[in-house]
Amino acid sequence: MKTRTPKSTMELWVKYMNSHELEKLTELYHENAENMQFAIGTPLVGRAAIQSDLCSFFRNIPDTTTKAIRILEDGDWAVVEWEGAGTFHNADNGEKKKFTLNGCGFFKIIAGQITVQRGYWDKYTWFSQVG
Repeated sequence: MKTRTPKSTMELWVKYMNSHELEKLTELYHENAENMQFAIGTPLVGRAAIQSDLCSFFRNIPDTTTKAIRILEDGDWAVVEWEGAGTFHNADNGEKKKFTLNGCGFFKIIAGQITVQRGYWDKYTWFSQVG
C-alpha cells in the first residue's frame, strides 16, 4: 500500500470536514497528534482529545463547510489556506448565528497521518460574528 502524501492527506481532511465523517477524519491523526489553534492557546494532545473537540465542533456548527483555497506541500508539511462558513448554534442561549472565517493550517504528515497541526485564524473576526 502506498503511503499518502501530505497534500493527498489534506485533501481527505477537507473532504471529511465537509462530509462531517468524524471517524474517518480522526483516523487521519496519529494517536499522539497535537493540534494547536493559536487563537485558543491550549493544545489538544492525542487522537481522542482531537476527536472529542471535532465532535463538539460538528454539534455546534452542524452545517460547517471548509473550502480549501490552496494546499501547498513541502517535505513532510502541508499548508491549507481555507475559508470556513456555517451557522454557530449557541447552546447557552439558543441563538444561531451565521459566520464566515478565513485562516490557514500547517500540518506535519508522517506516514500518511497528521502528527502536528497548527491553526491560524482571527479570533476577533470569529467573536464579532458569533459573540
